[in-house]
Amino acid sequence: MQIINLNALSSEVSSMQADDSHDSIRDIGFTFDFYGQSYTQLVISGNGYITFDLTQANQYSPYSINTPIPNPGSMPENAIMAPWHDASVAVGGNIYFGTTGVAPNRMFLVTWCSVPMYSCTSDLYTSQVVMYEVSNKIAVS
Repeated sequence: MQIINLNALSSEVSSMQADDSHDSIRDIGFTFDFYGQSYTQLVISGNGYITFDLTQANQYSPYSINTPIPNPGSMPENAIMAPWHDASVAVGGNIYFGTTGVAPNRMFLVTWCSVPMYSCTSDLYTSQVVMYEVSNKIAVS
Protein backbone atom coordinates (compact mmCIF):
# COMPACT_ATOMS: atom_id res chain seq x y z
CA MET A 1 0.00 0.00 0.00
CA GLN A 2 1.31 3.43 -0.95
CA ILE A 3 0.63 6.38 1.36
CA ILE A 4 0.02 9.72 -0.34
CA ASN A 5 -0.08 12.93 1.69
CA LEU A 6 -2.37 15.66 0.38
CA ASN A 7 -1.51 19.25 1.23
CA ALA A 8 -3.63 22.36 0.85
CA LEU A 9 -2.09 24.83 -1.57
CA SER A 10 -4.44 27.73 -0.95
CA SER A 11 -3.41 28.51 2.60
CA GLU A 12 -4.84 31.85 3.71
CA VAL A 13 -8.36 31.80 5.12
CA SER A 14 -10.79 34.50 4.07
CA SER A 15 -12.14 36.64 6.89
CA MET A 16 -15.52 36.85 5.16
CA GLN A 17 -18.24 35.85 7.64
CA ALA A 18 -21.38 37.47 6.19
CA ASP A 19 -23.82 35.93 3.75
CA ASP A 20 -23.87 37.34 0.19
CA SER A 21 -20.68 39.35 0.49
CA HIS A 22 -17.38 39.99 -1.26
CA ASP A 23 -14.06 39.66 0.52
CA SER A 24 -11.27 42.25 0.70
CA ILE A 25 -8.96 42.92 -2.24
CA ARG A 26 -6.46 40.09 -2.61
CA ASP A 27 -3.11 40.14 -4.41
CA ILE A 28 -2.74 37.46 -7.09
CA GLY A 29 1.05 37.37 -6.78
CA PHE A 30 1.64 37.73 -10.52
CA THR A 31 0.04 39.47 -13.49
CA PHE A 32 -2.96 37.58 -14.85
CA ASP A 33 -4.45 38.36 -18.27
CA PHE A 34 -8.25 38.04 -18.42
CA TYR A 35 -9.82 38.85 -21.80
CA GLY A 36 -6.96 41.17 -22.77
CA GLN A 37 -6.78 43.05 -19.47
CA SER A 38 -3.92 42.57 -17.01
CA TYR A 39 -4.71 42.20 -13.31
CA THR A 40 -2.63 41.78 -10.14
CA GLN A 41 -5.54 41.84 -7.68
CA LEU A 42 -9.03 40.39 -7.38
CA VAL A 43 -12.01 40.04 -5.05
CA ILE A 44 -13.52 36.72 -3.94
CA SER A 45 -17.29 36.28 -3.53
CA GLY A 46 -18.84 33.98 -0.97
CA ASN A 47 -21.30 33.02 -3.70
CA GLY A 48 -18.74 31.10 -5.73
CA TYR A 49 -17.02 33.52 -8.06
CA ILE A 50 -13.99 35.78 -8.40
CA THR A 51 -14.25 39.29 -9.81
CA PHE A 52 -11.55 41.65 -11.03
CA ASP A 53 -13.84 44.62 -10.23
CA LEU A 54 -12.05 45.90 -7.12
CA THR A 55 -14.89 48.31 -6.30
CA GLN A 56 -16.82 45.24 -5.10
CA ALA A 57 -14.45 44.63 -2.15
CA ASN A 58 -16.38 44.24 1.12
CA GLN A 59 -19.66 44.94 -0.71
CA TYR A 60 -22.86 42.97 -1.27
CA SER A 61 -22.50 39.95 -3.57
CA PRO A 62 -25.58 39.14 -5.65
CA TYR A 63 -26.96 35.62 -5.53
CA SER A 64 -30.04 35.94 -7.72
CA ILE A 65 -29.49 34.84 -11.32
CA ASN A 66 -32.11 36.78 -13.31
CA THR A 67 -30.27 37.67 -16.50
CA PRO A 68 -27.75 36.05 -18.84
CA ILE A 69 -24.06 36.52 -18.10
CA PRO A 70 -22.29 38.61 -19.16
CA ASN A 71 -24.84 41.39 -18.89
CA PRO A 72 -23.17 44.82 -18.90
CA GLY A 73 -24.31 46.83 -15.91
CA SER A 74 -25.39 43.79 -13.88
CA MET A 75 -23.17 42.13 -11.29
CA PRO A 76 -21.25 39.99 -11.39
CA GLU A 77 -19.16 41.38 -14.22
CA ASN A 78 -15.60 40.62 -15.24
CA ALA A 79 -15.75 37.40 -13.24
CA ILE A 80 -14.71 33.76 -13.11
CA MET A 81 -17.68 31.61 -12.03
CA ALA A 82 -16.89 28.51 -9.97
CA PRO A 83 -20.01 28.14 -10.15
CA TRP A 84 -21.99 31.19 -9.11
CA HIS A 85 -24.83 30.29 -6.73
CA ASP A 86 -26.33 31.15 -3.36
CA ALA A 87 -23.98 29.80 -0.68
CA SER A 88 -23.56 31.07 2.88
CA VAL A 89 -20.18 31.30 4.62
CA ALA A 90 -22.13 32.86 7.50
CA VAL A 91 -23.47 29.37 8.27
CA GLY A 92 -20.20 27.46 7.90
CA GLY A 93 -17.31 26.33 5.75
CA ASN A 94 -14.27 28.34 4.73
CA ILE A 95 -12.79 30.05 1.72
CA TYR A 96 -9.05 29.55 1.27
CA PHE A 97 -6.81 31.38 -1.18
CA GLY A 98 -3.16 31.79 -1.98
CA THR A 99 -0.34 31.81 -4.49
CA THR A 100 1.97 28.84 -4.86
CA GLY A 101 4.87 27.89 -7.10
CA VAL A 102 7.92 29.65 -8.51
CA ALA A 103 7.90 32.22 -11.33
CA PRO A 104 7.09 31.79 -14.14
CA ASN A 105 4.96 28.81 -13.07
CA ARG A 106 2.93 30.19 -10.19
CA MET A 107 -0.73 29.50 -9.53
CA PHE A 108 -3.36 31.45 -7.62
CA LEU A 109 -5.95 29.20 -5.99
CA VAL A 110 -9.31 29.88 -4.40
CA THR A 111 -11.05 27.02 -2.62
CA TRP A 112 -14.60 27.18 -1.30
CA CYS A 113 -14.55 24.32 1.23
CA SER A 114 -17.71 22.79 2.69
CA VAL A 115 -19.71 26.02 2.40
CA PRO A 116 -23.42 25.40 3.07
CA MET A 117 -25.97 26.32 0.43
CA TYR A 118 -28.26 29.14 1.60
CA SER A 119 -31.64 27.42 1.74
CA CYS A 120 -30.31 23.85 2.14
CA THR A 121 -27.60 24.18 4.77
CA SER A 122 -27.06 20.42 4.93
CA ASP A 123 -25.86 20.58 1.29
CA LEU A 124 -22.21 21.58 1.37
CA TYR A 125 -20.43 23.17 -1.59
CA THR A 126 -16.75 22.58 -2.36
CA SER A 127 -15.06 24.00 -5.45
CA GLN A 128 -11.73 25.40 -6.56
CA VAL A 129 -10.44 27.86 -9.14
CA VAL A 130 -6.80 27.72 -10.23
CA MET A 131 -5.37 30.61 -12.25
CA TYR A 132 -2.04 29.90 -14.01
CA GLU A 133 0.74 32.43 -14.51
CA VAL A 134 1.99 33.05 -18.11
CA SER A 135 -0.56 30.76 -19.84
CA ASN A 136 -3.45 32.62 -18.15
CA LYS A 137 -5.41 29.38 -18.12
CA ILE A 138 -8.19 28.84 -15.60
CA ALA A 139 -9.13 25.46 -14.12
CA VAL A 140 -12.39 25.06 -12.23
CA SER A 141 -13.20 21.95 -10.24
